[in-house]
Amino acid sequence: MLKVLIADDELIVREAIKNIINWNQLGFIICGEGTDGEDTYQKICNLKPDLVLIDIKMHGKSGLDVIKDIKKKGFVGKFIIVSEYYEFNYVKDAIRFGAKGYLLKPIDKNELLDIIKEIKKEFFYERNLNINIESKVELIKENVLSQLCLNKNLKEEKEILKYIKSKSLHISLISNEENKVSNDNTIDLEKWIKEKVFIKNINIFKVKSRVAIIFYDKSIDYIYSILKKIKIQFEKEMKENIFITIGEEVENINEINYSYETAIELMKSRYLYINEGIMYKDKIKNIINSKVTEEEIIDKLYSYIEIGELYGIEESFLLLEKIIIGKNYKEERVKALLITYYIKLKDSIISNYDLKESLDIDNKKFIEEIISKNSLHEAIKLLIDKFLNISKYLASNFNDKGINRIVKYVDNRYYRDLKLEYLAEIFNYNSSYLGKLFKDTTGEKFNNYLDNVRIEEAKKLLVEGKLKVYEVCEKVGYKNIDYFYYKFKKHVGTSPLSYKKRNRIMFMDVKLNNI
Repeated sequence: MLKVLIADDELIVREAIKNIINWNQLGFIICGEGTDGEDTYQKICNLKPDLVLIDIKMHGKSGLDVIKDIKKKGFVGKFIIVSEYYEFNYVKDAIRFGAKGYLLKPIDKNELLDIIKEIKKEFFYERNLNINIESKVELIKENVLSQLCLNKNLKEEKEILKYIKSKSLHISLISNEENKVSNDNTIDLEKWIKEKVFIKNINIFKVKSRVAIIFYDKSIDYIYSILKKIKIQFEKEMKENIFITIGEEVENINEINYSYETAIELMKSRYLYINEGIMYKDKIKNIINSKVTEEEIIDKLYSYIEIGELYGIEESFLLLEKIIIGKNYKEERVKALLITYYIKLKDSIISNYDLKESLDIDNKKFIEEIISKNSLHEAIKLLIDKFLNISKYLASNFNDKGINRIVKYVDNRYYRDLKLEYLAEIFNYNSSYLGKLFKDTTGEKFNNYLDNVRIEEAKKLLVEGKLKVYEVCEKVGYKNIDYFYYKFKKHVGTSPLSYKKRNRIMFMDVKLNNI
């Protein structure tokens, strides 16, 4: 509805104008009345009517003075002059100040209707014209912003952006590229967002294959909350996944390329981050704050696979995923690492349980599956499923339960920093009870048994002669070379170096005799 203000210092005239025609039926609503010149001026300022019917002569300020003064303030509404008598100079002045009609009192209904209908046509024409102009300006602006993101050198075109005043801005990029591989009928993401998102101080436009949104003077928390709503609603309605990145903050529109480039860098790493949904630089730092290393997780994973701790297997792989994300590795390196971890775990299990024939694993096919995954999370889920199945296989085919399984674990993992408390934790025992059970089963205390296993392995390595003594020390699980010497001499009766020299000669003699 278009708003109308009726201004006349006579109440009877105002009432007559209000009731002479059906304003609502014509698409107008009476928003107020002016009782004199000054009152009318204030009402126009406050109510901002589209049309004013105004008496040419009123107390305080004349109708012409009101029109003249309000036009200076930028008022763009239309006027119809009402007067008790016709005077050419008044008509001339009224036209000069943009009045759309001049009506004599008493007002003729048909004459008023004709003027109102013409004015209504003008309003609709102007509004459609403004919409078309604004639409074209918006397209030009979006194109300029897109070019600025790509660091194109623009001069004249940048003038269209000079009105943008902001203390800070971020650019976010939204991509549904993952869906385009398998779906030719992809949704117009830009169109969808423009139809759904109505927020002040943003620009939505396309940069290459992605949709960009510029947020002006908004905190990262606010931006994240808006993007999260967009992501949830889009994926719910359109059944497609989208990945979103937020570039770093910059101070003005001319620096937008930097924010764009930082958003692009995160987009390039979507293999790592896609499961996070929305990524920005500081979020990477918060994903993982753990001192646990990848090697320690792999070692623990082996334990969980052996003992059938399915929850531990899943949690360890998910922790491994977060550590890899936190290190921001490139996709190729991540895939190589995952393949290495897979082979290491699988080969250890096959070797320790002699499963080469019975455990049917097609390495080449499985490695190809890891490589084919579009995200780290998908690859991790693949590994979880694989090792859950292997763990279940071990549980159903090996009846070596309880303490015998723990002893076997020590025999296979002697080179790790094994402690009774650690074994008690992963095998779900009380540490004191496990120590007693271990001695009852093996005839030795846990530490003595572990030392025996380590020293026996050290003797083999020393005789082979490929490693130096300190390397053998580390290889069998001792961190201190002096402690290794002490333990070795206690068990063997001689130092590691003497044992190596003496037995190395014997070893070489045996080899020569066999030639």
